[in-house]
Amino acid sequence: MVTKVTNILDLPCFLCNMAIHSTKSSKAASFLKVIANPTRIEIITLLAPKKKLSVNQLCAKLNIEQSLVSHHLKNMRTSGVLEATRDGINIYYSIAAPNVLEILKLVNASIGIKK
Repeated sequence: MVTKVTNILDLPCFLCNMAIHSTKSSKAASFLKVIANPTRIEIITLLAPKKKLSVNQLCAKLNIEQSLVSHHLKNMRTSGVLEATRDGINIYYSIAAPNVLEILKLVNASIGIKK
């Protein structure tokens, strides 16, 4: 959409709206970047049915090293996709942003993958 500024007094408002739009776009892009990784998509899929899994459980299911799983979990937790709860020495991860499941459903439908 092209907005034409016809009055110099409208310029600060126009620039403010551009900044707000840019910030929203940046946040959306950052969120999508966090989940745009095959391992992260697998983690989300494993946690999808309202599950809580530990790092060790995820490592066993994914068959990858603990350090790599921990790296992915940290990034997704920092971005708000996942949440962590401690139970003794174990930390359990679950989905904090349920909308991420809808995003993945839409992506899968767009590329012809049915669940």
